[in-house]
Amino acid sequence: LCDVLEPLGVTVDLAVTCAEARARAATRRYDLALLDFNLPDGTGLELLLQVKAEGTAPARTAFVTAHESEPIKRACREAG
Repeated sequence: LCDVLEPLGVTVDLAVTCAEARARAATRRYDLALLDFNLPDGTGLELLLQVKAEGTAPARTAFVTAHESEPIKRACREAG
């Protein structure tokens, strides 16, 4: 995904874990976050709820996942 966005002039900041993403969100305001549901140290949904509670959530969020569970998809949509 980075290889597609960067040539279009989009600045990409990649975090592989929830911990990395939380640390970056604490120091920078993002216009958009693309979150995977399954991360090595938690879920993208947990991450989003945490950064929202901390007041460091991005302006917009989209989940990118292959998860097929309707309750999980619904929870992600409702979270943001």
